[in-house]
Amino acid sequence: LAGFVHSTLFQSIAALLVVVNSLLIGIQLDIDIRRALDGEGELTWAKQSDLIFTLIFAVELMFRLAAERKQYFIGISWRWNWFDLIVVFIGLANLSTQTDLSVNFLRSLRVLRLVKVFRVVRVLRFFRELRMMALSIISCLVSVMWAFTFLALLMFVFAMVVLEGGREYLRMEVVDPDVRAKIDRHFNGTLLTVLSMFQAVSGGINWG
Repeated sequence: LAGFVHSTLFQSIAALLVVVNSLLIGIQLDIDIRRALDGEGELTWAKQSDLIFTLIFAVELMFRLAAERKQYFIGISWRWNWFDLIVVFIGLANLSTQTDLSVNFLRSLRVLRLVKVFRVVRVLRFFRELRMMALSIISCLVSVMWAFTFLALLMFVFAMVVLEGGREYLRMEVVDPDVRAKIDRHFNGTLLTVLSMFQAVSGGINWG
């Protein structure tokens, strides 16, 4: 059993199922938000899809537990294993809230339906290069935060320059009404000016 669980075939099928489930979740949420805006009910096939994939992932989990036993909890991939266990457990608990046998405390788990979205994260487990990329990004977070801090400092400095120029312009004897309106719209205060600087460097100046 251990050989089958760790085989390329088993791993490939598991990875494919995670990818398909992730795509279905995206399609479902895209349609659901539109239906909610139109005052329509939930999709009829959404619960069936959730049921099928939850049961499939539960079976996969049982295979892994049977093959690895205690190593499932303390082995090399114990973090991913615990993550899978929690996701599957909450998924099964959520299914129980949709039956007539639901108990009160399980109904409180209904809010955890969003945990199925975290199944998308499981894609990282099956693709080594993607996992390495994610770990590299995480390890660079400190440097990225300092880079954003430096960028924020630069935007603040330029915001002060723009505010100074805007103030001097508005105190001139002749002021163009259109320019005054633009200053009022984009540079009316320090925070708004910094936001306008951010919009300018990020291509989002059309937000307003």
